[in-house]
Amino acid sequence: PKQRFSLDQVLAHPWLRMTVQRQDPALTAEVLSNLKRFSNVSQFFSICVASVARQLDHRSLRNVHKVFCEMDLNGDGVLELHEVKTCFEKVYGKDSEQVQDVEEMFKKLDLDGSGTIDYTEFCAAGIGERASTE
Repeated sequence: PKQRFSLDQVLAHPWLRMTVQRQDPALTAEVLSNLKRFSNVSQFFSICVASVARQLDHRSLRNVHKVFCEMDLNGDGVLELHEVKTCFEKVYGKDSEQVQDVEEMFKKLDLDGSGTIDYTEFCAAGIGERASTE
């Protein structure tokens, strides 16, 4: 037991780090674009789509789930503003127009006002218009 790794040491071990797959940049950009578009719809529509997203099976959300996991840097199951901003900066560049509006977008996507974007809120925004109107 004295030689046993701590949880932090295990998670930082290179063997586990190698299994993390990098996401397809085009997929990440598509989901981020959907987030941006979704932040401009009415709150009523947002809540309706969140209700639909809650009912979807995991296969329908596979790509959105991958991007959520990539963005959730601390692994706590919710996205904080700095995590969303970091992803936008990585995809679009620090000085891009998309990054300038992240704070406003984040507030609109945080449907319950918790200060974070939970998985359901993210899925609702990330699935895009096509899936939300099907």
